[in-house]
Formats: sequence, C-alpha cells, structure tokens
Amino acid sequence: MGPAPQFTAIRFFDNPKGWVAQFTGDPIAERFPRLDDRIKSPGEAC
Repeated sequence: MGPAPQFTAIRFFDNPKGWVAQFTGDPIAERFPRLDDRIKSPGEAC
C-alpha cells in the first residue's frame, strides 16, 4: 500500500441482511491519519 496507496477493495456479502459493523473499541484507527489531516487548507504549502 505504501505512502500513496492506489487500490480498490471489493466486498461480497452472502447474507441478505448485509454487513453489520461490530465495533470492538480497538484503538488501531488512532495510528492512521484522518482525512482532515491529509487535506491541505487553501493557501497551505504542499
């Protein structure tokens, strides 16, 4: 994946109810930048 990932994920569901999230409270997301952190403000240097 690297610093500039370019890939597509396709998920197939065989359950007619669809996929239901089961949040575990795992803090793994805190290790990754949020979208707001990745988008530069107008006028900000790249």
